[in-house]
Amino acid sequence: MATVVPLRPQDGPPVDGPYDAALPADPPDEGRGGGPPHDGGASGQDEEPRFGRVVPLGTALQRGKTAYVLLDSVGQRVTLSARDMQNLADISSLFGGAGARRWLAERWPWQRPKRDKAGRVERDDDGNVIMVPSGDFSARDVGDALIAACTRLGPADALEHRRDGVWPGESGGLAVHVGDTIFTWPDGAEQRPGWRLGTALHVAARPRRRPHAIAATATECLTFMQRFRLWSYAPAMERSAPTLLMGAIAVGVYSGALAWRPHVWLRAPTNAGKSTLLDLLVAAVGADPRSKDVSEPYVRRAFDGRATWIVLDEEEANLASVTAVLNLMRGASDGEGARTGRVIEGEAHSSRIACPFLLAAISTPAFEPADASRITTINLRRPAGGDRKPELLKAQAEAYALHPRLFTRLVQGWERFGVNLAVYRGALLNGAATARCADQLATLLAGHRVLVDDLPIDPMTAAEEINALELQVVTPDLAAETDAAPQALAHLLASRVPVGDGRQSATLAGVVEGLREAVADWLAYQRGDPYAPADAKATLDRHVGNAGALQLRWQADPPGLIIGQTSPLLNHAFAGTPWANRVWIAALRDVEGAQDAGSVKFRRAPQARAVWLPESQLGLMPPRGREDRPPPDPPESESG
Repeated sequence: MATVVPLRPQDGPPVDGPYDAALPADPPDEGRGGGPPHDGGASGQDEEPRFGRVVPLGTALQRGKTAYVLLDSVGQRVTLSARDMQNLADISSLFGGAGARRWLAERWPWQRPKRDKAGRVERDDDGNVIMVPSGDFSARDVGDALIAACTRLGPADALEHRRDGVWPGESGGLAVHVGDTIFTWPDGAEQRPGWRLGTALHVAARPRRRPHAIAATATECLTFMQRFRLWSYAPAMERSAPTLLMGAIAVGVYSGALAWRPHVWLRAPTNAGKSTLLDLLVAAVGADPRSKDVSEPYVRRAFDGRATWIVLDEEEANLASVTAVLNLMRGASDGEGARTGRVIEGEAHSSRIACPFLLAAISTPAFEPADASRITTINLRRPAGGDRKPELLKAQAEAYALHPRLFTRLVQGWERFGVNLAVYRGALLNGAATARCADQLATLLAGHRVLVDDLPIDPMTAAEEINALELQVVTPDLAAETDAAPQALAHLLASRVPVGDGRQSATLAGVVEGLREAVADWLAYQRGDPYAPADAKATLDRHVGNAGALQLRWQADPPGLIIGQTSPLLNHAFAGTPWANRVWIAALRDVEGAQDAGSVKFRRAPQARAVWLPESQLGLMPPRGREDRPPPDPPESESG
């Protein structure tokens, strides 16, 4: 099998400066900036000068003025003002300092007056000062040329900046960006930062470990997969956890090249080994070390424009911090990822997170219904037995040593991954999975199969494997049950609320059931029903008071519950959930059959706008029939 690309030794020396003798005088400009030919201008040139390893990207606004965006000689993005573009120090820094000075002087020489031995300026026969090269470069001329190139390219924001990781390549291939070099598969070409593919510009990043010349074998991968048995899992996941974790390794490597990026959530009690499992997975993927900074600002700062695993370890059971990154995870799952824009000191800054997440936490926040198709949860348990630390450390060392060869195997198996993905997805859809669930599980299973098998999987084997693993497959019926509206209503009905004098509590479902019964008893009493309790009025007053304080009313015809929208007690019931901060109001209005109830007066609570929900959607206990109760004792006769 062919190697991934021609590789330098991982510890090899860097190039001796960006402008050594090997660099051609006019390097080719394929995809590296410089712009198209122009009309010559005052200089009369027919073509713009080339800029070596500096790449013009375009223009931007900086404090209300036009600025110029470039990649410097090592591939880092910089933004310079018009004044900076003609400053000697800024231009020298842009091109790499002393190593570039002679190169710049040859292309943009700075001219100085020629002087005779007495120091007098020499002139030609027409009286013009004779200018000669000074041996240095003209910062003004270099800057003007760069400004012209940037202006011709237009706004720099039109380019997508790609940093380290695996990205889509040409014709369905891969671009493997290891920080200071981009390898392309399957053609085996090697590019420098500044390489442009369509609207994607690959910029410099911190160097990361490179793929090895020899790929890991399927047998080695199967042996490594057994290391996941060092951890204990919930009974329902004992079969599937090692397979899903092996697939997660592939997801962590393929990352930016994936059409769908599954996230993995390790949920574990203390001392279950979640942090050591994260360390093993990080070593196998070659990702950044796990971070305990589980915050949205950290993720945006550290992973903007990258294609790698985002590994977070929440050790404090802080649901607020965990919840903060959920929106990023949701947005990063597909397409271009989660994009946001901010204004800092009058300048617009955008960020893009297009990475899969691997997050471990003791607790989990309330997931939205769609999260089941974006986040695969693996439940760990505390292991039985003695000290496993020596075995775990050995497994981590094996993962670190195997990573470059796993990397190569996955790059070489990219085409096989695509075949496996289609087969697994088809098998899951045939098994009644939703399309999004099929994307999620098929991506993990296809990644696992690329590592442990040299051949693509067939449909029959894929279906058998899915059944054997007993995966939690989300079907359309299950998805309907977990839509946002029913989820919000179920959460509300299960919430405990104060009743009576406030020193007692009950589930809201219990409050509603009691209110419904009290209304039914009172109506029966008014009709003269012999089974109606004699204290129906007092019972109704008590239940109406409890429910009214919550902004709840029961409507008997048609039967249903009226819920006010300004109740602080109901709002508190949704604290810490996706429906907090009154988001629950919109969710309840999406319940099937819900209707606007207009403005409603509640006992012991202010009048408020309300929504009516039909009884059929509340999941309450069946109402008791009047015949289930003994009739009241007949009144005694006067002669009694």
